[in-house]
Amino acid sequence: EFESDVEAEGEFEGLDSVVSKFLGGTTCSQVTCKACGYFTQNLEGFNTLSLPLPPRRYSDGPGGSVTAPTHLDECFQLLEDEDPSVSWVCDRCGVRDASKRMWVVSHPRVLVVHLERFGYIRGRRFKRDDAVRVPVVGMVRTNRARDPSAKPSPSDVHQVYDLISWTDHLGATDTSGHYTAVAQGADGAFRRFDDHRVARLLPHPGPTLSSSSAYLLFYLRRDA
Repeated sequence: EFESDVEAEGEFEGLDSVVSKFLGGTTCSQVTCKACGYFTQNLEGFNTLSLPLPPRRYSDGPGGSVTAPTHLDECFQLLEDEDPSVSWVCDRCGVRDASKRMWVVSHPRVLVVHLERFGYIRGRRFKRDDAVRVPVVGMVRTNRARDPSAKPSPSDVHQVYDLISWTDHLGATDTSGHYTAVAQGADGAFRRFDDHRVARLLPHPGPTLSSSSAYLLFYLRRDA
């Protein structure tokens, strides 16, 4: 049987602010020794969940120019995918050969998703303007008590989210450009807020929204 250590971040204590009450979730990071199976786990709180974008795919084949859209589920999957090579020395056997995996243990009432559109190529900052297909209604996320590569557990909790707002970034870099916001009102309609201008979003978003400028997504849990 594998042995393990589980550590909780000290900053969990006293997190009773309004922000943490509504936006606070928990991730678990697990590093596993490939030689002896010993693993350590670290729990960490978050208010914003940052998701990487997958490598670009082109709908018109290799070397093409049209980027195929990415579904948000793929970004969540990348977050949970195993990193097979981690520079970590096992506390039990002393071997430096480990893998790392992270997953969400507890999702918040309001889930804020940050799409990692900005990065570096050869030392220069750039922006990914890939289209991302974003669920608008009925997105299901699972609170997992253990490594998601394991079989589903009765302790797994499935939660349903609906998109209530998002922020778009228009421009080439994170230090320039323009931000706008779209939010859903009490009447169910979405409106775009662009400086002093407010306009109803037409047509109304369907079950899935495709956007190349969405940067921050705000989801409300249905039982919240």
